[in-house]
Amino acid sequence: MTIEACPGPQKPSAAWGDRSTLLPKRAVYVFSVDVRVESRGHELFKSSEQPSRAIRHLFSDSMVTTPLGARVEVPTGEIRSADGKVGDELDPRSNWFSLRVVGDVGANGAAAYLSTVHFDLTGVLDLVGGMGAFHRPKQKTLTGLAFVASSQDPSTAAYRWLERRQLFGIGRVQGEKNLQGGWELRFTFDMYAPE
Repeated sequence: MTIEACPGPQKPSAAWGDRSTLLPKRAVYVFSVDVRVESRGHELFKSSEQPSRAIRHLFSDSMVTTPLGARVEVPTGEIRSADGKVGDELDPRSNWFSLRVVGDVGANGAAAYLSTVHFDLTGVLDLVGGMGAFHRPKQKTLTGLAFVASSQDPSTAAYRWLERRQLFGIGRVQGEKNLQGGWELRFTFDMYAPE
């Protein structure tokens, strides 16, 4: 963190709402999360098919530098469980969704994991055709964007930095109708740490 001296008298701070410049901001890519879920109505459940290395850095970096300059270890691992909800039974047009994902991270040798990280992802879906596409019985595929804010809870100190950072994710969703009339949804998020 840099502290700069300000010579001379300071200008009075602007009144609330009178700001005319953007707030300073920076963000850095830290890792990606790929998760597959099945829908039953509005409820989401972990799909039996999960990608290997579902939590990873796309460029295989093991350490990243946050916007504030801290070097932190990147979690890498598998999805153990996932569940959530799309929209609301009382408002079918609602594009809110949530996912609770548990990942086993920190591979040590032959797939022995050192830590568990709980991700609470909350955000919005922007589906092609709107949220009505999610509810149309004849709709066979879905595509769209997903935006989330995430809080994390790691079980070991190696990933304690996740506890102190809220991450945001920009992602995509693809879906196909399953045999039970629900959806098989594939979410892919790139997670960023803001300043």
